[in-house]
Amino acid sequence: MTGLIDKAIPTDEEAISYLKSNNNGNLTITAHFAKKLYPDYIKGNKHFICPTSGCNAPITCRSIRHDSLNSPTFQNQKTSENLHIEGCTRGPDYKGDISINGEENEDKFKHIKNDELVSDLILGRGFVEDQKVGTQNENSQLKKESKYNSTKISKNESLKNKKVRNHLGTLQSHVELYEYNENERIFSQTSKKFIPIKFMFKSISNNKLFKDIKSNKYIFIYYGKAYLNKQEDDKVRIQFKNSVRINQERFKPSFFIELSYLENEYSEIYEEFINGDASLFNIYTTLPFIIKENNDQTYLNLSSFVKENVLFHTDEELKRNIYIS
Repeated sequence: MTGLIDKAIPTDEEAISYLKSNNNGNLTITAHFAKKLYPDYIKGNKHFICPTSGCNAPITCRSIRHDSLNSPTFQNQKTSENLHIEGCTRGPDYKGDISINGEENEDKFKHIKNDELVSDLILGRGFVEDQKVGTQNENSQLKKESKYNSTKISKNESLKNKKVRNHLGTLQSHVELYEYNENERIFSQTSKKFIPIKFMFKSISNNKLFKDIKSNKYIFIYYGKAYLNKQEDDKVRIQFKNSVRINQERFKPSFFIELSYLENEYSEIYEEFINGDASLFNIYTTLPFIIKENNDQTYLNLSSFVKENVLFHTDEELKRNIYIS
């Protein structure tokens, strides 16, 4: 699979000078470190290059602003051709296997080698703000490490030798782990079992209407290819590429999202759209469907978990329960 871009090298002179003086001369940094240096030392989210020796492919840092909802992460910049050198594990065309115990992504996934991963995705509510879900036997004090929240198991906890439990508290953290190693085992708080994370993911065609999810025993993350379809004032419609069958009819699911949110969190996709060169991307959601009539048109949109209602493009629940990869 393609290696995740765990680190990059900033190109701003201010950042280079700072790192030479304060980081033992090491110019290779994580996205979280990049966010700390923005905007004083790093001036823009596209001011990075690939850290692979001899490779200068341009890199973008998503969610670098301090008011971003998502965690910062590096992405390849959208270019007409692959600018990575041949064999670069961070390039979009790399097909080799990146071992979970290898050097690649050592920092990003170091917590999964010896510790337990716990999914905080809960049936009937998805991901919510300041989510701190645990068992009764767990210490309630949370320790942040990257985007993952860690808690130590108490003396009475029986799971695997009192290991540190790292909580996957966001949709982003689930997607990144799934795309990195779909066979990684996590503890599902819904099933109360350890399962491969891939068991939590299903095609968008398997999603259900709000009125039908009460019968669900488990909650899933649904995914599919999508594109930006139509802009209306301060919002833009995200349209799934493939149709799904609901009540013997076929619909292409869609929903609106704030244009400013897209610009802040997914800048490379936003720039493509503004320049009239939009392409397909992977999108993930936990939200159920809702059928909505508007101006003699029937749409299949995303509903809130709280009540059967189309989520507004500015709603926090929508933003916390969708992720573009």
